[in-house]
Amino acid sequence: MVDQELSKHVLTIGPVYDPPMGGIAQTVYNYKNMVFEQMDIICCNYFGIIKNLYYFVSSVVILLMKMCFCHRIKIVHIHSAAYRSFARASVHVIIAKAFRRKVVMHLHSGYFKQYYEQGNQRFILRILNKCDSIIVLSEQWRQFYTQELKLNNVTIIPNVIPVPESHPVASDGKVHMLFLGHVKQQKGVFDIAEALGKMQTSIRNLMMMHIGGMGEMEALEKAIKDNHVEDCVVVEGWISGEQKVKLLNKCEVFVLPSYFEGLPLSILESMSYSMAIISTKIGGIPSIVSQGNGLLIEPGDVSGLASAMETLVTNQPLRQSMGMQSTELCQAFYPESIANELSNLYRSLL
Repeated sequence: MVDQELSKHVLTIGPVYDPPMGGIAQTVYNYKNMVFEQMDIICCNYFGIIKNLYYFVSSVVILLMKMCFCHRIKIVHIHSAAYRSFARASVHVIIAKAFRRKVVMHLHSGYFKQYYEQGNQRFILRILNKCDSIIVLSEQWRQFYTQELKLNNVTIIPNVIPVPESHPVASDGKVHMLFLGHVKQQKGVFDIAEALGKMQTSIRNLMMMHIGGMGEMEALEKAIKDNHVEDCVVVEGWISGEQKVKLLNKCEVFVLPSYFEGLPLSILESMSYSMAIISTKIGGIPSIVSQGNGLLIEPGDVSGLASAMETLVTNQPLRQSMGMQSTELCQAFYPESIANELSNLYRSLL
């Protein structure tokens, strides 16, 4: 873990993390509970316009007070995505640098390239260049920030995942698949319903797709109904705690046909539970689903998604060998490894 002597110099800024609603919140939650002996944190956003505004204003006030009176704080570690999240983070960066603190910007967003191309590029670059270190999640993202944005302060530290918990699950003879994430088009969840509709009924009868998450739930129910796949889909809603552990133990295949990603925590966590992975060739995903532990398709390729699911439903040896490979590949994402990388980064800044 990041020991107490080192962590007392670090202030973390991120979303409300308990319960962890979303990938960044889950990362902060994991840091708090598995990586740091002691973590000083300011929460700066939550779901909903009113709560978002409240948390942001509070975070600015608290940060100013800590900068004035907590001289032990030498590093401000800011977790950010793109768009409004980056705009909020930029205020924190400006305040921290005004008080001559070191700043670590931890960028999680799979949309940052689009945000940069569509946004105020001079402002974005000015903020990123103020930071003493920028953490990204994969080599693909490091290349984007160093080659396209010409930054020289970029470090790769992948997301952290908990050590898996074993939970006995009775077998019903079916191949259980899992989607975890926000229920919206960008995550490809509606593509799953359409792909299931393209599969032969005889193969669908061998499987069950579990969809965990919140968002456009009415649209999801409609997609399931329109594609006549109610018999092989279970909409779980937002899952956490023991229910999540049970599902992770139950499922053999994780499906995330997303259109934009950084390095999905959901894939890493599923790998730790020995799942084969079906996902897309975007962001940092190819770096973790490229060595025999899964199948990759192009975003929006519904026929390819259907074919990949059919392959893993009908080929048990392949499914199991991919699951075993996932288990081996995820070792580098466990808390001890991530804590060592963070500690080295913090010490270099101090």
